[in-house]
Amino acid sequence: MTPDYILNLREKVGKERLWISAVEGIVENEEGKILLAKRKDDGLWCMVAGIIEPGEQPADALKREVKEETGVECAPVFLANVQSMDEPKVYPNGDEILALNILFYCSAPGRQTPGCPDGENESSGWFDPTRLPSPISSR
Repeated sequence: MTPDYILNLREKVGKERLWISAVEGIVENEEGKILLAKRKDDGLWCMVAGIIEPGEQPADALKREVKEETGVECAPVFLANVQSMDEPKVYPNGDEILALNILFYCSAPGRQTPGCPDGENESSGWFDPTRLPSPISSR
């Protein structure tokens, strides 16, 4: 879901490119499986990701996004990568962004069953890293 502050910016700048800060998570459960979600907007499987809210710490943003999008509780273990996008992403509605992506490796305790509580994704699940679903995002 698009945060309110982004919607407010869009009212002022329209579809122009926005620079945003985002988080992504490699979330691994106790069985060594990776959490992925299938997005509704493009039908691709990907790691859970989202926009950092103003004043929010990146690790807290990732825990919030994972919980909102899959219902899974996770704990960031370490920062894995920080990288800006090389090319802008253009959404189906024409909105453009460039993002600074902050990637965390996270653990998920217990036997949690992923779902799609906020309706942003059409599916989510745990996958063996050697048998990832298709089609999968290249990002």
